[in-house]
Amino acid sequence: MDSLEPRSHAKQIQPEFDARWKRLTLQANAALNAGHLDAAGVAYDQAHHEARMIFAEAWNGYALVQPHAPPMLIVSATNAANQRRARGDEKAAREQLISAVRIFTEALTSARSPESLKRGCAEHLPRLLADLRDSHSETKSIVEDAKAAALAFWKKSAN
Repeated sequence: MDSLEPRSHAKQIQPEFDARWKRLTLQANAALNAGHLDAAGVAYDQAHHEARMIFAEAWNGYALVQPHAPPMLIVSATNAANQRRARGDEKAAREQLISAVRIFTEALTSARSPESLKRGCAEHLPRLLADLRDSHSETKSIVEDAKAAALAFWKKSAN
């Protein structure tokens, strides 16, 4: 999880750990509804950055955030990708979602990833893959790897 950096104060986070993420997402939604695409894009990117930090905290064992981190990352990646699509940058939108799929796949396959985080990734992966709706050969390979990782997790957890 080298690409994800947790906050240095992760152990000090209170139960309202997602307050900043929620605030940024609401700001982005309001800006989008008002037609302010640039402001919405900035806020969606900030919310996505926040979700990635929270995911890193979950990866590093902070149990409170583990069930919430996967759906937060999906929502943020999808919102940021949709903003890029709205601006006509399909390649950047695809890269945004591929990055999230890779993070999920890494979490699912890493021995040091907490089980509850793996479970959240496996449960929420179908939604993330549905958001990645293109047929590029690179994407197909990444999707197949992610599906295989989730299937392996479910098989292992059934034993």
